[in-house]
Amino acid sequence: MKVLGDKKNVKVTDYVPKEYDSDDFSDDDSTDEEKEFAVKKAPKKAAAKKTVAKKTKKAAADSSSDDEEELAVKKAPKKAAAKKTVAKKTKKAAADSSSDDEEELAEAAEDKKAADAKAADAKAADAKKAAAKKTKKADTDSSSDDEEDLIKISVDKAGRKQISKEWNDVEHVWKRIEHSKPVRNLGASLNRWGNSKEISDIKALDKKFMSTPRGKKMAREIGDVFQQLDKSVYHNKAGLQINNKELVHIDDELNDVEAEFKSFKKSKWQKIYEAKWEAAFKNKQAHSVHRRMKAFKKSPQAAALKKEMREFKVSLKKNVKVTDIPKNFAEEDNLYLF
Repeated sequence: MKVLGDKKNVKVTDYVPKEYDSDDFSDDDSTDEEKEFAVKKAPKKAAAKKTVAKKTKKAAADSSSDDEEELAVKKAPKKAAAKKTVAKKTKKAAADSSSDDEEELAEAAEDKKAADAKAADAKAADAKKAAAKKTKKADTDSSSDDEEDLIKISVDKAGRKQISKEWNDVEHVWKRIEHSKPVRNLGASLNRWGNSKEISDIKALDKKFMSTPRGKKMAREIGDVFQQLDKSVYHNKAGLQINNKELVHIDDELNDVEAEFKSFKKSKWQKIYEAKWEAAFKNKQAHSVHRRMKAFKKSPQAAALKKEMREFKVSLKKNVKVTDIPKNFAEEDNLYLF
């Protein structure tokens, strides 16, 4: 083999496996028959080894397959649990999404409702404004067909001039006497009485009463009277006009106020107020006001002021005319303006 291996043109094939390398045949005691037997035996051993290798590989593959199956069986519950967890999360996410959608729909519905309400209010306000303009125009038109339905309080040009003169006389007298001793004394006594403890107690009682349901209702009823008067009384160049059809509404509001005061008199508040006012009228500050009021009435200053006030009242009665009073007015309902 060594000799042949050194030749360039000699090829050696089917070389024996490693266990039969060239060293095993270097012994000079080996015969040619043994060498030939070894060469022939090598392919059989190689084939056998190859067969063993295949069987080993197949066994390893089968073992691997069994391991994979066992691993798959072990992993199956985990995969099922994981799948179940994913399903739960998906369901929860869907529920959350559904909840969010419902909230968005609810918010959208509320926004739409608010917008509709706002639009309706605006429309009603416009309609009310248009109606008010129409009513005002009809009532201020002197040639209106509804003119006979209006109570008229009118003052002619000469009457306005006379009334203005008499009021100016009242103001002149007051300016002349406001710093006189009788007036100053009366003013000082009134100021002390207004700051007395008893009057302060009444103010606190008023605040307490007005915070109660009864007090709030009474305030609303009184406010309704003034609101109705604003709706029913119109000013124009001729003076004041009151729609006769509105008088029934004014009367209703006044009746509500009267009912509240009657109910008030039957409540505990009536006795509380009576006690407070009695204390206020009996304190020393009130006695001072009473004394100085009597002194003022006897003074020349009071006489001068009284004279001008009387003349102003006569001027009003002479120059202010109230006409078109409804025929159904009872005697006790006559308009006593002054």
